Amino acid sequence: MAKIKGLYCILPEFDTIKEYKKFVEKLCKFRPDIVQLRIKNKPDKFFYNTAVEIKKILAKYKIPFIINDHLEQDDLPVIEARRIVQSLKLKNFIIGHSTHSVEQAKKALNLPVDYIAIGPVFETTTKSEYKPIGLEVVRKVKLMAKEKNIPVVAIGGINHENIELVKNTNVGTVAVISVLKDLNKKVIEKLKVIK
Repeated sequence: MAKIKGLYCILPEFDTIKEYKKFVEKLCKFRPDIVQLRIKNKPDKFFYNTAVEIKKILAKYKIPFIINDHLEQDDLPVIEARRIVQSLKLKNFIIGHSTHSVEQAKKALNLPVDYIAIGPVFETTTKSEYKPIGLEVVRKVKLMAKEKNIPVVAIGGINHENIELVKNTNVGTVAVISVLKDLNKKVIEKLKVIK
């Protein structure tokens, strides 16, 4: 099973598979800890073909690959997703659950999840429908999750300028999207302080 720890990179969206491949090859040079692909508005065939190509690249670097999204509040229930995974005897399959408050995190921690995401920590255009939860909520959720030994991923508006503040919450994983766009070496190195 993939270890949920460190720098969790959610790929920006591109129009072609060639662009995805080029970006992932460059990103791998920085040794991210996890890479996730989520594509919102493209046909399933494009998603599948892109995922196959990215998996080949990440396998060379032995970087865990997460496809699609965490389960959100209004998605398929986690218990049902876990039942499907077990009935299909899928290996190396992990289930993450997105949460946006202490209450949602508390509920998620009682479900059969492999990790939970909490956010948005700061203002972000990617999750503009949610208000930022702030660092104190991340700290509380991390403490609650520690008792159950479930990894917590802080997400939303995290960049090289606020990463030290996030690090102080003791969260072991941060997910980033927007800050990856330019693949700036200095920026990514600063983000890798989370271990």
